[in-house]
Amino acid sequence: MTTINDRITRRIRTESARSVVHDQSALDPTTCPGNVQIQGRGPVVEHLLDAIDPVFSGVLPPTVYVWGPKGAGKSAVVSRVVKQLRRAGGHDSEALYTATRTQDVALPLITCVDLRGLSSEWAFYRCLLGTLVDERSVPSNGVSTETLRTRIRDHLEEGPPTVVVTDHVGDSLSPETDDVESWLATAAPEAAWIGVGRRVPEALDVVFDRSVEVPAYRSHALVDVLTSRVDAGLSSGSISHEQLDAVAVWADGDAHDALTAVLEAAMVAHEEGRTVISSDHLNAAIDSIPDSCTSLGRVFSLTDERQTLLYELTAVPAGGNRSVTSVAEALAGRPSVDLRASTIERILYELADCGILRRVDSDPGETSGRGRPPSRLETQFPLTTFARLYEGRNK
Repeated sequence: MTTINDRITRRIRTESARSVVHDQSALDPTTCPGNVQIQGRGPVVEHLLDAIDPVFSGVLPPTVYVWGPKGAGKSAVVSRVVKQLRRAGGHDSEALYTATRTQDVALPLITCVDLRGLSSEWAFYRCLLGTLVDERSVPSNGVSTETLRTRIRDHLEEGPPTVVVTDHVGDSLSPETDDVESWLATAAPEAAWIGVGRRVPEALDVVFDRSVEVPAYRSHALVDVLTSRVDAGLSSGSISHEQLDAVAVWADGDAHDALTAVLEAAMVAHEEGRTVISSDHLNAAIDSIPDSCTSLGRVFSLTDERQTLLYELTAVPAGGNRSVTSVAEALAGRPSVDLRASTIERILYELADCGILRRVDSDPGETSGRGRPPSRLETQFPLTTFARLYEGRNK
């Protein structure tokens, strides 16, 4: 049945047919818009629901670890399941009032914490507390770790059984997993724990009761993912099925890289005033994505200050044998950067240590005398696409 919204959307698309991109956010590889269906993950959803089956009887589940490679859709699947369970349990503003609600089963509260960027126990507790109470009541400073821990414990003791989901377990930008386990055991000893990460279960320093694997997408499933995003974000006919199939084969099951390639190609075609995406656009976009590409979600989890530094890299000439020191000096001269070159250099090395950047030894001929030649920096993420998204988020 065609809704009024569908009719309006179709007319808007008709009027903007000369524009390749009409909704950039639909192709954003760091998010999964609520109006886009989760494609090709039915079996994974079933396995996850099986693992947490006790919640449907109002009982807390065992600890569960959801794992798989980058771009497999782990966060998208888990966040969508969490949202629906919160609605079904009446813990969301969009509660589901269905026949199942007539049963006297109170579903546990499920809340989610993104571990990336949480550098301390205090930061973890503050983030967790913000998911449990009105975020405006959570202090940003001037309060001790013990106070936050006590507030969480008191709130959970008075409220319904709670499941805490922690995304990006084991990431180099996240706290150590055994620390997270300890913090939860101290502040939320009665809560259940679901972890989401990339490492195989055996590589973690904690043991979960159950695990759910999210494998990389198969090519046909990845084409379905791309098609659903393209339908929501690009004008009709701007990219062919054959092109999407080629991108899916190249991406080898990684939805992040596939979406990034399509978004970048579409934006270039859009800027050139083209109505379709050519093979040259796609090839150039693919070439802009580094091998072993780190996800743009990791980059956007950095502090605003570090995101600004990375954005300003677009103004620093690439190539050659520019050293880390010379890049830091160039960044220090940018109007939006209020840091000394020495501080920037330290930050650049830290970003290289966590895989956001990569240090590459320069040509030995570039140094005179003895000692190691200076290193230069390469981004481990698609810099141009990052810059486009950064500009959109900071308008």
